[in-house]
Amino acid sequence: MKLGIHLSIEHIIDELPILCTTYKLDCFQFFTKSPRRWSQKLIDESTAITFKKNMQNQNINPQNAFIHCSYLINPANPTSKTYSELEYELENAYRLGIYNLVLHPGSCKDSDCLEKASNTIKHILKQYPNINLLLENTTRIGSTLEDLKILKEKIGENVFYCIDTCHLFVTGYILDVDIIDKILNIDNIKLWHLNDSKAAFGSKLDRHEKLGKGLIGFENIKKLLRLPKIQNASFILETPGTNATRSKEIQILRKYL
Repeated sequence: MKLGIHLSIEHIIDELPILCTTYKLDCFQFFTKSPRRWSQKLIDESTAITFKKNMQNQNINPQNAFIHCSYLINPANPTSKTYSELEYELENAYRLGIYNLVLHPGSCKDSDCLEKASNTIKHILKQYPNINLLLENTTRIGSTLEDLKILKEKIGENVFYCIDTCHLFVTGYILDVDIIDKILNIDNIKLWHLNDSKAAFGSKLDRHEKLGKGLIGFENIKKLLRLPKIQNASFILETPGTNATRSKEIQILRKYL
């Protein structure tokens, strides 16, 4: 099992591999730019070279690093901004030598939401055959695991899943790996976001909480992590706080595993 955190880019990107080692993480996730602004910012060559050099110096396998796409990208509403922003995210992953990119599938009110989202993603992803796209369950498209399965089937190769425990809980799923495995096939889940929930079961409110401080509870989280089926999985904490506080949560978790 690999445990890590979402590293804030309050530090420059090329320092993140060093922080990964400093905090004794097995894996890490990050944004390449602000997730709440349309910026279309590309990683410059100098940053990319230094980042990859630090990955090598810290002996971090690129498969243990994950980029999270901007929250503004909505594949189900394929505007020119969405196309451009998603393409920039894929290009940044390519420049940094990172092979796993986490994406929220988006939302729309039309009956063909899944068709629109899959067409948008498929069109852009085919330009980057070495990068895996990890579709995350959300409170919108992906609120049912069947949505994610359909999207993967429609898009095809290089599509996997990222499962968020808070999102599962607030969309009415208990943390039952057998149920998830039956729908998605556990081998297709490349990453788990490990978060407790401030909001109630089935509420569809996306409100992350520190582990053990929310309504999922620490006992349920420990039971999940001890299940044999996911012992080779990667887990990233996106809990409220800082890099330092999230790394302390990792240290606490390790005492129980």
